[in-house]
Amino acid sequence: MIIMEKLRDAQITAITNKKEKEIADLVQKNEIQQLKIAENQATQRLYVWGIILAIVICTLLIFVFINAKRNALQLKRRNELIEIQSKDIQVKNDQLEQVNKEITDSINYAQRIQQAILPSAQVLNETLKNGFVLFRPKDVVSGDFYWLEKTATTIYFAAADCTGHGVPGAMVSVVCSNALSKALLEEGKTKTNELLDKTRELVIKQFGAENITDLQRIQDGMDISLCAYFPTENRMEWSGANNPLWIVRKNDTGGFDLIEFKPDKQPVASYAVMEPFSAHHIQLYSQDTVYIFTDGYQDQFGGSEHKKGGKKFKVSRLKELIISIQHMTMDEQHHYFERVLEEWRGDIEQIDDICIIGVRIP
Repeated sequence: MIIMEKLRDAQITAITNKKEKEIADLVQKNEIQQLKIAENQATQRLYVWGIILAIVICTLLIFVFINAKRNALQLKRRNELIEIQSKDIQVKNDQLEQVNKEITDSINYAQRIQQAILPSAQVLNETLKNGFVLFRPKDVVSGDFYWLEKTATTIYFAAADCTGHGVPGAMVSVVCSNALSKALLEEGKTKTNELLDKTRELVIKQFGAENITDLQRIQDGMDISLCAYFPTENRMEWSGANNPLWIVRKNDTGGFDLIEFKPDKQPVASYAVMEPFSAHHIQLYSQDTVYIFTDGYQDQFGGSEHKKGGKKFKVSRLKELIISIQHMTMDEQHHYFERVLEEWRGDIEQIDDICIIGVRIP
């Protein structure tokens, strides 16, 4: 009986073990199947994401390609437009260059015309002998000019400042210079005041003023300082229109005095009230130095404050400068005037034409 029970327990145990093994195998198979399902799902997800990524990349590539093509087309159109504009600019540059050449040629021709009316260096040296002319146009041509004529007994010389500067000023200077010469050589006006009176008449006529309305409208002309020097008598006659005469003379103490002769306050041109010009008769002495000039030098901006726009040189500083250089020869004075001017103005543009004449009496 005991044996039978043991045999039955053994059978039951075997059956139980078998069932447990079968259950374990089923569980293992199920786990393997679930794992395969999970792996298949992960693979499917990777595949889907791969497809999505491929679509995104393709879309980006297509966008980049389309954008690059559009940019290339825009660049092509822009380059075509630039090329067209470049051709237009080149044409306009060629036109501007031609116009500039014509203007430059005209200005250079105007310069040659103006130089033709100015006394040559040789004539100046032979006539003035111990003197200089500082002539510095602001532009290629000048509204300032110097004038010189010689008769049997008299040397006439003048520094004049015409209306405007550049080409317009140069055109006026030609008219005024010719009028001076005509008044002296053709009209026979030898007194300086009468010479200016006649010159004014000729200038007004030359500019076509025929009635009072024209006189009021046309005011082109010049300011001038005009000297008539009589070498044999060592005397001078002088008349001025807005520009003075300075004579530097040695005094009894060994220093120098600057004597100023005031001009008439009217131009050689149409003016509201035109009075006859006055004449000053001056006795000269050996080593007197005569100066006539336009207003360009004293009006030049510069000085230690030139970077801020500068300040004017002014008449008072010009007087001091002239007195300080009386120990120099006239040639040395000429160069010193130029050096002082350059140092004064620095990098500031020359603002006006400059003309200074200096003559030392023997």
